[in-house]
Amino acid sequence: MPKPANLIIENRNNALWIILPEAVTWENNPKLQSRIESKILYNPPRVVIDLSQTKTIYSLTLGLILYIRRCVLLYNGFICVTNINKKHYNQLHQVKLQRVVPLFAKEKDIDYNQKTP
Repeated sequence: MPKPANLIIENRNNALWIILPEAVTWENNPKLQSRIESKILYNPPRVVIDLSQTKTIYSLTLGLILYIRRCVLLYNGFICVTNINKKHYNQLHQVKLQRVVPLFAKEKDIDYNQKTP
């Protein structure tokens, strides 16, 4: 199992950017959820999940994305996933994540005016 890197959370382009680590695992998932939830409470209602550092997508990664979506939608916010490599992009489409969270291969493609399904 890959060693998880640090979670990075920053404000960029009037949105809260959440750069997920190499992998979301049983060991780091509760801490990641806690850090992310506390940041969403005090930031703009726009959240971008960045997968640029993610090497492996486990079911926990999908669960974390859906957890973040639920937190954001409580505040009528916008959420999307970006910087997705081709392999992960195909995996996310296979599980039809795009039906609940907009997916953008690169950050330059993000459309902040799009509604979160």
